[in-house]
Parts: sequence; C-alpha cells; structure tokens
Amino acid sequence: MARIQNIKSDGLTYSVEVMRRAAYGEGRQADAGAIWDGAGDVNPTGIGAGTSFTAFSLTLDREASLSLPFIGFDFRLNNTGRSDTSGRAEQPVNNVKRVLSATFSADFYGFGSIPLYYFGCIPNAEFEIDRSGDFNPALNALHIRNILGHNQKQDSRDSVPSGKIATRFLTSTPDMRGGDGRYEFKLSPPMLQQLENTMRNKGVYGMVGLHSLSLDKSNFMARPRLTSNDGVKIKNDTTNAPILTIEYALDNNKINQGAGISRSSKSGFMTDNVFAGTNSGFSE
Repeated sequence: MARIQNIKSDGLTYSVEVMRRAAYGEGRQADAGAIWDGAGDVNPTGIGAGTSFTAFSLTLDREASLSLPFIGFDFRLNNTGRSDTSGRAEQPVNNVKRVLSATFSADFYGFGSIPLYYFGCIPNAEFEIDRSGDFNPALNALHIRNILGHNQKQDSRDSVPSGKIATRFLTSTPDMRGGDGRYEFKLSPPMLQQLENTMRNKGVYGMVGLHSLSLDKSNFMARPRLTSNDGVKIKNDTTNAPILTIEYALDNNKINQGAGISRSSKSGFMTDNVFAGTNSGFSE
C-alpha cells in the first residue's frame, strides 16, 4: 500500500543568517571559512506566511555573512508549542516502510541572473520548546555544518573533510532559465533515506536552499568585498507556499498487527489504495 501526501509549509520557515564578525581587518585576511565550518553565530529569523525569502546572500567584507532559507516539515505526533499547523501532514505518518520518492517545489521570482540552485536537508533538525512554550530551533540547529553531505567527498579525488557539500546528497537542480515561476527539485536517494528516518522518528525535516557558491568552502576564503545576491526570492504565501510531495510505502505487517484482521472491500478483495491529500492542519 502506498500513500502520497502534499505538505505545505509557510509557517515553520526561517531566514538563517550565519555570521563571522570581523572576518577581515588591518589588511589581514582571517578565516572567513569558519562560518562554513561551524564557528559562526547563527541567527534564524522566523518568516511568516505572506512574506518572502531571500534565496541566497553571501557577503565577505569586514563581516562575513551567509543567508539561506530553511523550510521545515513537522512529523511530530502532536503540535505542541506551535500556533499554526503548516508543514504538518494531513494523514497520520505511521507505519512507514519506505519513502519511494519525494519532490520539493517552490515559487521563485526576481531573477537578475540564472542561478545554479539546489536544496539540501537537515534531517531530524533539533527543535525545542523554549521558556515561553514556543517551538523553535535549538542553538545552532540550523547551521550549514548540519546539512547532509557537508564535508563529504564530491569525487574520488577528494579527502574527508573535503571542504565541500557533495551534490549527491542534494536535490536535482532544475533549469531556471525560464525566470519567475514554480520549480521542482527531486530529492536524492540519501535525502529520501533521511526523510524516511525522520518520519519514523517523528522529528522535523528541514529543506535548506543552496546556491552553488555555498557548496565549497574555498568560496568563503575569497578576497574581501565579495557580495553575491542576485535578488532572487522564494514566495511564502499560503497560495504559493513551498510544498514537499512524498510517496511512501506503508508496512502492511504492522498495520495488520494493529488491526488484528485486515479489512477487505465488499467485493472480497483486499484494499490497496493510494491516498492523496494537502495540508489542512491535521494533528496526529
């Protein structure tokens, strides 16, 4: 039995800025690559519905900073700490046997140049209930070092740590020469495996936007006054919210054990349906 779910997320969304203060100074180039390694300060700013993301920004000057979008999908059993239900599945995510495929889609606009753009993932992103009772990212949970494939080999010539985010751990990258519009990114097999684990573990799965410049630490070591921000944004309104479409197989053995006896249709045949739905605030 397979199930398909289309999960919208326009609430569990953040613009993540990673900064290394005084990266350069007095004519001496400091290690701006530290923000890529994980030594920088992380400041995730919540992006509400109706707002847009900056798809990518990298600045290397007296302060080095990197800004990336994070879109979360919440597979917890309940919605504790949240006032909205975006990023949550309509159908309960139980008895997951295997994730067969998944596609992430988002609306982009404001192209100046045509970027080479990917999405990576932070599987089981660490969130917590803070002192105010709100569900928020833990300290440094959304750091670039937590992205799947960070410091892994891009090819056989690389050593580990490689100073790269290996593209085999990322989504496909669509042809964006058409300019403004909605684009689809297919999740790679390693991403599917981590999505499967997060669904089973009832955690938060995060999609992180990555420009090709952010995949290589050497780009953070460039000389001062490098700024890359072509003005591309990602829509985050309810109508055009980012969507994660997942097709996954259910474990019939667990379902049958829970039910005692498998149900059959009136015709006597076992049901083997494909369910489809969009997020409507269903809390598991």
